[in-house]
Amino acid sequence: MGALSRALLVSNGNVTSIVRQLQDQGMVVSRPDPQDGRSAVVSLTPQGKAWFADMAAAHHQWVRDALRAFPEERQAQLLTLLTELKTSLSRDFQP
Repeated sequence: MGALSRALLVSNGNVTSIVRQLQDQGMVVSRPDPQDGRSAVVSLTPQGKAWFADMAAAHHQWVRDALRAFPEERQAQLLTLLTELKTSLSRDFQP
């Protein structure tokens, strides 16, 4: 869960709450980490994988629509800047 919170750039508490909601909906399962009993390994269920695929496709289309009028070279610059920002933020969230 710690790795998940770092990847999402949110607190452990936020991830725990979201994972619990997704468990209640049958989208994920959580099992104790065999390496560290204090941690959990979270996995998508088949239903969760299908739901994620649908949501990812819808999100991808939304982004494409939103950036349609934005020049491709500027999109590339934006992606570079956002990647640098995420890398910088990820370092700040390391334990």
